[in-house]
Amino acid sequence: MRKFIGLLLLLVIVTGCTKDQNWMYSLPNEYAIDRSNVETIQLVKEENGEKEVVVSQYITGFALLNDRYVYLQTARNYTNDEDTSTVIVLYYLVDSETDAVTGPFTLDNRDVILENIGVTEAPTLIQTGSMPDGATTY
Repeated sequence: MRKFIGLLLLLVIVTGCTKDQNWMYSLPNEYAIDRSNVETIQLVKEENGEKEVVVSQYITGFALLNDRYVYLQTARNYTNDEDTSTVIVLYYLVDSETDAVTGPFTLDNRDVILENIGVTEAPTLIQTGSMPDGATTY
C-alpha cells in the first residue's frame, strides 16, 4: 500500500510539474515556437545564439505549410470602456526563407493569402495549449 501511495504521489508530481514547463518547437530556417512562460507563446528566430521575436502575439496554434511557411493563429484579449473582455483571433503567415511576415489578418482574408502560396485548404493547426509532440523543454 505504501508503494502504491508513493507511486501515485510521484505520478501527481511529475504530471503536475510538466504543465508549466517552457518548451520550444523547432521550425525550418532557425524559426521556433517558444513558450517562455504561461503567458508568452511567440514565434522567434535564433541567430548567433540570440532569440529574436518575430511575432509577439500569444500563439494558440500553428502549422508548417509547404515546408517553408509558418502559419500562426494568435489570440489577444481586449477590454473596452465597459470592462467587457473580447478575444480577437488574428493570423500571420511567415515565409521562413525570406523572413517576410504577412499579417495580422482575419479569417476573412485567410483564403486569399493562402491561395497566393498554393494552399487551397484550411491548415490543420498544432495547438499550443499543452506541449506539442516534437517540442523540447528548456
